[in-house]
Amino acid sequence: MRMGYARFEAILEDLRRELSFNGSSLSGLALSKLSTISDTAGADLADDASAVNLVVEDHGKIFDCVLAGAHTKQINLPASMTAADVGTKITISQKAESGNNNMKLDIRANTGNVFSANGRIKGFASSKPTIESRANGTSNNKLLITCHSANSAWSTGAILVATCVAAGKWQIDIDCGTGLGTGNSGFAYSDV
Repeated sequence: MRMGYARFEAILEDLRRELSFNGSSLSGLALSKLSTISDTAGADLADDASAVNLVVEDHGKIFDCVLAGAHTKQINLPASMTAADVGTKITISQKAESGNNNMKLDIRANTGNVFSANGRIKGFASSKPTIESRANGTSNNKLLITCHSANSAWSTGAILVATCVAAGKWQIDIDCGTGLGTGNSGFAYSDV
């Protein structure tokens, strides 16, 4: 198709008028972080019952969990997440084999936050991969992971990624891999 210069100029002028903002400005827009990367590793999550309080500066870090004993380890994700935090994440990798029937990880969304219904737990039970139930997305702010010394979904190599997906919402994505022994269904969301 051929077009004369005058016709092209007229189309271009019409387009310029349609795109004119006439001095308008956009306001109320929040910037979100599309990804988080940190050159600093998170500290090992010790084999004890002391609570760990993660903070915003921990975004992008990978924390190795060496919990193996008869402890309940409470891990508090950063509190009061905002729209500016969307896209930030924290990773927890299980480095030690589940060594005790009373070993538990107690993951908390923390003050002002809940767990998103858009999460996934790829567990391991009865010697096969499973997809566990999701958080309700409105009030669940605790995830309890119960381990077992011989048959446990959460064991060496299991990975939990917590991503801020909205103001006050953490998405949990867990991949247990092959678990230990025949595995177990050791995941439960609740409200605290």
